Amino acid sequence: MRWLFSILVMFLILLWYFLSQHRINPWGVLYLLALVFIVFAPLSINNFEIAVMPPGTGRVSLIVDLWHFSVLENVALTVPLGMLIKHYHPSWSLLLAGLITGGVIETTQYVISHLWLLNRSSDINDVLANALGVIIGGIIYWGYIKMIKNR
Repeated sequence: MRWLFSILVMFLILLWYFLSQHRINPWGVLYLLALVFIVFAPLSINNFEIAVMPPGTGRVSLIVDLWHFSVLENVALTVPLGMLIKHYHPSWSLLLAGLITGGVIETTQYVISHLWLLNRSSDINDVLANALGVIIGGIIYWGYIKMIKNR
């Protein structure tokens, strides 16, 4: 039951991919599937260690402390998302898209943790790190496009 949400969202992503009128890059879909699994499965990933979380409601932290390895993990997790956003919606604000992305992920983790006892934490540092990852990914994609156009 605790894995149901991530499996359901992954199924919806696959359904969207196969039913969409315009084909989306399969690597982008694979990334989104992995992102959903990492973010919404009852797993704890800290400092290269993966563990299944015991049932619980998790915790909420509103203390900004960006000097942890988990911040780098969250930045790395959302860099490809920033590239996808910039590719499909080049006019979107990366800062706003990143903050919305981080906020939606953390809020959903909070709600799902309370509904299905995923025991996932909701942390303001993750929101900020996700926003930074989206911004970095968008900048990388923008630089890549500029480099291709100059060739």
